[in-house]
Amino acid sequence: MVKSEIGRIGQEHEYSVVPNETERQWLYDLIWFRNDPNGQIREVALVLESEWSRDACHIHEDFQKLLIAKAPIKVMVFQDHGSNLPDLWRLLKDGIRVFEPQYSDETYILAAFKNEEYKFEIQIVRANEGG
Repeated sequence: MVKSEIGRIGQEHEYSVVPNETERQWLYDLIWFRNDPNGQIREVALVLESEWSRDACHIHEDFQKLLIAKAPIKVMVFQDHGSNLPDLWRLLKDGIRVFEPQYSDETYILAAFKNEEYKFEIQIVRANEGG
């Protein structure tokens, strides 16, 4: 549901979105991109990773893929198990802070699904600020 809604928003902004109805996942869980007239990738605007395991190691492993992505918007969607959210925020923000190089135009949207409340908590981190 989350990926399909974010994909829909990308399409509304005239990006090609993978995966979609006809194409499989490619490199990341979701990508917004544009090609040039010859079919070469011209722009990647958004990269999304998601991890629904509540294991911090699994979340961190998928998150690290975002660090190396060349995109100004990077989204990480995950879930907590009630008591670990402060530790997860710290883990992800520390990853942003220590990763080099950091580009001033990178924005990380960290979206944690809080199971007990059945809602998302979102934090936005600019790479050069590091959280």
